[in-house]
Order: sequence, then C-alpha cells, then structure tokens
Amino acid sequence: MNITATHIAHGLLACLLTAPALAETSLERDILNAPMPHETSKGGKEVLVHYGRLQGALQNDADNAARLEQLKRDVASCAATKRAAGTPANPPTEWPQHLNGFREDFYATKNVAITYGAAWAYVMNPEDCSVVDGPTLAAKSASRARAIWTTATLKSSAGLCQIDLVAKTARGQCGMEAHRNARASQAQNPADVVAQMKRNPNIPASVIAQMQTMMPAASGPAKTILGITCHPEQMLGDTLCVASGGSFAPAAKLVLERSSAKGISMSAKQAALDARVGENVFAPHLAGGFRITDQGKP
Repeated sequence: MNITATHIAHGLLACLLTAPALAETSLERDILNAPMPHETSKGGKEVLVHYGRLQGALQNDADNAARLEQLKRDVASCAATKRAAGTPANPPTEWPQHLNGFREDFYATKNVAITYGAAWAYVMNPEDCSVVDGPTLAAKSASRARAIWTTATLKSSAGLCQIDLVAKTARGQCGMEAHRNARASQAQNPADVVAQMKRNPNIPASVIAQMQTMMPAASGPAKTILGITCHPEQMLGDTLCVASGGSFAPAAKLVLERSSAKGISMSAKQAALDARVGENVFAPHLAGGFRITDQGKP
C-alpha cells in the first residue's frame, strides 16, 4: 500500500481533533496566574492608587475554536510532509485555550498612570511543526528570555515613557520626578468641551464634528464589576466600562471592561479604589539594567 503524506495527514488530524484538549498551556497559566506587579515590587514610599487587572482574548469563543481547529490541520499537514520526507517533526503535546491572549495591569495616582502589558500569540513553526508563542520566538532570536510582562507604558501630563521589559529599554519622559510632580488630572465632560468649542467662531464646524467622533460617548446604564461602579462609553469604535468612585480622579481612566474594534474583549479580574502600593510599581525601568534614552524630554 502506498502511504502518502495525505494519508499521514488525515491520520494525524484525526488524532489531533479527537485528543482531549488541555485547558491551557503552561505559558497561558503563567501569564494569567502571575501576581500583580505591586504584589512583587513593594519598594518606594506608599502612594494612593486605583488599580485593575484586565484579562481577555482575541475574537469570541467560536472564532477561537475555528482558528484552533485550523491550526491543528496545519500541524497535521506539516508533520505528515516532514515524516514522509524522513525529517523530524515536533507537533505539540498541549494546545492553547486561546491562540491570542492579553493581560493588562493598570495603576494610577492623581498624577501618573502605568499599564503593564502581557500577551501571547500562538503560531506554527514550519521548521518542525511545533506550536510556539510569537513573543517567545522573538525573544530567543535576540538571545533574550521570555518575560511574563513584555511592555509597560508610563504616562502623565509631563509626558510618556515606553518601557520594553524584555529588551530592558525605556524611551521618552522616563524620570520619575517629572511624573511625580505632574499636573493632576482635570477631566472635563466631553459635552462641555464641545460646547466651549462651538462658542469659538474661529473653530470650523467640520473640526468640531471630527472632534466629536473622537470623544467618549455614554452607551448604556451603569454596571457593577468586582464591587466597583463603572459607566459604559464608546470611543473610536471601542466600548469601555470606566470606573467611578474613590477619593480622587486618576491620571488615566480605570477601565473594568473593554471590547475593541479589533476584536479584543477584556474584563477585570482584580480591581481596587484607594489602595496603597509602593511607588516603585511606577518605575520598573529604574530597577537597574535598563538603557534609558531621551530621558527628560516629553
């Protein structure tokens, strides 16, 4: 009997599709179960913050299931071709629950905010038919270790600092003194901003109309998530549920739920208002070993 790559692929695919799927990969578990940064970085004087931990995935469960099945088909085809040619293949022994997943941990005082980002994106490696995480491959190609947290963005009215926690670089306004002393948030009602613009005869109606499309607009009744009241709003195609309450207005919005126009849905798994944390949570780039450029520039 002539056994072809197609026959092998069909057999492998049947095994892959009927094999019991693991709930998560070890990487997914590591990212989702990692403690929040303030729980491991306790240095610095205590500051009052609002914080939240968002987790989510790309597209809905049905889309994810269809993409996972397609990935299994691709792996089966790849492995069959390798084996028919006498080349080693390394198909996975565990499958991700979500091919693309995200986590954001956010902290804000009245002056400054920081968002830590973690993500995974599973793809097939055509070299050996393994299923690998894209950020892990990128880190290895640069001879670096894959970290749980990959990025952090520090911002205030003083400017922005973009921090790469894998490459250990920081760029922008990265000095903590400037952020610590930045002007506190003075949030304005979007309707008041539009009304003020309309009173100015020098601002064309077309500019005002364009600005209105970029401003948040209420999109439903208030909700309660993790015991915190939040108000749904739409902005630039995204739907957010923005927390309210606490003793101060944060430097950036504490979002407890987000559905983006790109298909990413995230919800809060941990959140608090008026919590005290060590100030070092805002300065991972000052822990040593980072290359900081353009420091002091907005």
